[in-house]
This record gives sequence, C-alpha cells and structure tokens, in this order.
Amino acid sequence: MAKELNRRQFLNKSLAGSAAIASVLSIEERILLAAEQRPIAPVTTSPIKGLPMGKIGSLTISRLICGGNLIGGWAHSRDLTYVSTLVKAYHTDRKVLETLELAEECGINAVLTNPRSDEVINKYWKERGGQIQWISDCAYGSDLKEGIKRSVDNGAHAVYLQGGLADQAVQQGKIAAIGDALEYIKQFKVPGGIGAHCLETIKACVDVGMKPDFWVKTLHPDNYWSGTPK
Repeated sequence: MAKELNRRQFLNKSLAGSAAIASVLSIEERILLAAEQRPIAPVTTSPIKGLPMGKIGSLTISRLICGGNLIGGWAHSRDLTYVSTLVKAYHTDRKVLETLELAEECGINAVLTNPRSDEVINKYWKERGGQIQWISDCAYGSDLKEGIKRSVDNGAHAVYLQGGLADQAVQQGKIAAIGDALEYIKQFKVPGGIGAHCLETIKACVDVGMKPDFWVKTLHPDNYWSGTPK
C-alpha cells in the first residue's frame, strides 16, 4: 500500500489531516501541489507533420514510437533495485497523460505497453481526446490468451507475445503455445506479433513456419553481468 501512495496523495492526506503541515511545505512543494490540482485541458495542438511512417497490417505506425517500460515501472537498471519504484512513482497518471500528449504533438502515433497500462491509456483517450494507438505486449496473467483478451477488450490496436514469454516457451519446448496464441489473436482481427530477446526464439518460430504480422526484437549486447548469469 505504501508503494502506491504517490506524492500528490501524500500531500493531500497530510494537508487534510493537519493545517499545520502547510507551514512546513517548501515554496516549491506548494507550487507543485497547486499545479497538480489544476484542471486538465483536452488536446488542442495539431500534430507535427512529416514523421516517417510504416505499416503493420492495416495500421499506419510512426517509425518512432513510445515505449512503456518506465510507465509500468520496469527500469531494467541492473543492481540499482530502487530505480523501478522511483520511476513508477514519478509517472503518475497525470504525467503519463502529459507524456502521451507531447508524443502526439511531435508526430508519434503509437505506444507499446503492458496490459496493466490499459486504464491510463483509456483515460488519455477519454479525458484528453488523444488518438495514440496502443500496441500491447500481452504479458498478463498465467495464460497467454488472458493477456491477449484483456488487451483487445480494452482497445489495443495491435498485440504481440512479449519477448520473455516467447523465449521461455521456446526454451521449454512449448513452441506450439506460441502458434496457438497467434491463431487466437486472428479472431480479434488486429495485427498479431511475436517478441523475443533471444535471436534463437525468432529462428525457432520461422523454422516451424510461423508468420506473424510483425516481430518485436530487442537490439542489445548480452555481455553484462545480469544478462548472462553463470
């Protein structure tokens, strides 16, 4: 519960509990609190034109898209274990809405996130009038289909099997589960993809004839200590 208590909630609860607290707040904290309480204006700025576009199935996607790891709290900061909690605390709903709005103003029209971000994305669509497209990694629940269903039900424009899940399926000899998930996606008539951290995962899927609408592959070295543990 303590982790979910963000700065705004803390300040609001403190002020409600004792008027004396106001006297110990710094000027900066008072300004920030006041800014948090201002009403949110809908999107009014026209997007910048000219950002290169690509196609995923029937979707037109900007060549540059937003990632959702920091919004969800997956900072991948190695042994700095506090960073994930820190960035999650920073990315309040309001900050996420501001970020998505800024992205659209710069011509970015898609964000890739976990299904757990569906609430704030829907909030952005409804409250800010945003049009950003959502690509979900479907990493939710104990079953691959559970994440797919939640994502589509909440407005995902495209879905794919998150790299860690696909890697694990291949390593455990359960590649058929990936194929079953792709078939399941087809019934929702949205582009379906496969993610991977390991190149071997993609090779295995290609070898058995899988043809997703798109691939999501990390591009990184793996010679860091937490990436290749003994």
